[in-house]
Amino acid sequence: MELILGGYAQGKRDFAKSCYPDAVVFSEVPVDFGDDDVKIWDNFNISVKKMIESGKKDDDVRDMIQRAVGFHKNLVIISDEIGCGIIPMSADERHFREFIGRIQCFLADKADKVFRVVCGISQRIK
Repeated sequence: MELILGGYAQGKRDFAKSCYPDAVVFSEVPVDFGDDDVKIWDNFNISVKKMIESGKKDDDVRDMIQRAVGFHKNLVIISDEIGCGIIPMSADERHFREFIGRIQCFLADKADKVFRVVCGISQRIK
């Protein structure tokens, strides 16, 4: 599994597609197209936010992510960096910011490679 992080509109998807031009890109939890196929889970942070907003419990979201990571060995996850800016006023937004940060830490720990993309330039950080 690989993790690609960066700010909004910084070239994360373009970087992933340049590495894996034949990969299937998903904006939700990837479905199975075979264990050897590279799958790109784009907008990971938005998928997680939608799950939380739909009423799913944190543990259920975490379990689903762990299953997806365990099932899809060639998964590339693209996520915006969250939490580097202004502290949200809303308790729900603060909760999401902390939750996604902890999930990204989990993903970085499990990932074979982690990249940060800024201004279209990638930097391998793991």
